[in-house]
Amino acid sequence: MAKQLYDYWFVQFDFPNEEGKPYKSSGGAMVWNEKLKREIPQGWSGVSLKDLALTSRNAITPVENEVYQHFSIPSFDACGSYSLDNGSDIKSDKFVLQKGQLLVSKLNPWFNRVVWVPKGTNMIGSTEFVVLNPNNESESGYIYSVIKSPKFIAYCSQAATGTSHSQRRVSPDVLMAFKVGYEQGVVQKYGCLIEKIQKQQAELLSEIAILTKQRDELLPLLMNGQASVNYHLSAC
Repeated sequence: MAKQLYDYWFVQFDFPNEEGKPYKSSGGAMVWNEKLKREIPQGWSGVSLKDLALTSRNAITPVENEVYQHFSIPSFDACGSYSLDNGSDIKSDKFVLQKGQLLVSKLNPWFNRVVWVPKGTNMIGSTEFVVLNPNNESESGYIYSVIKSPKFIAYCSQAATGTSHSQRRVSPDVLMAFKVGYEQGVVQKYGCLIEKIQKQQAELLSEIAILTKQRDELLPLLMNGQASVNYHLSAC
């Protein structure tokens, strides 16, 4: 739904006008923008991602006896979110994360590993991610949709460099130079809609992470006979 809404509002430019009608389809004025090399609605401007967000590189060394919400490449590939990991199992420094930040992977950008960081505790992320701090919280939904868009994926994939196809990265500076159309009122209205959708998704992913950790802890006990699926029944 979010992808369709983004396409409708920011690719086709049929966001609701003042009368609630689709802007471009209802004859809304379009003007050429030299920065974007395309027509955009009158009154809009062309901006880069670096105009909408800053990057963060605040890092820590995980503490052995702490449990972390760890946003890594493997955990994203497994469930689209984080894993609950002991600090003793994390072998390198990680970025410190906060609610509302956006993560996008530098590594093999055609896989489009993107995360909108939910509310949590002890949250850390792989240094394979670029961490974005939106300048305006109400624009987070727009930035999130931009970095998940096919045009952004193609841009980063073309700019990625490396010695092999399986290990190619796009630089943060190049990533943040991606250009988009912008009008504050439309962007913030869209962001409000997307945030509601994303909140529901984040709650589901959090439940998945908790259940995955419980499974990983119980499975070895079941395999070596220390626990039984019918343990409570046999005690009756």
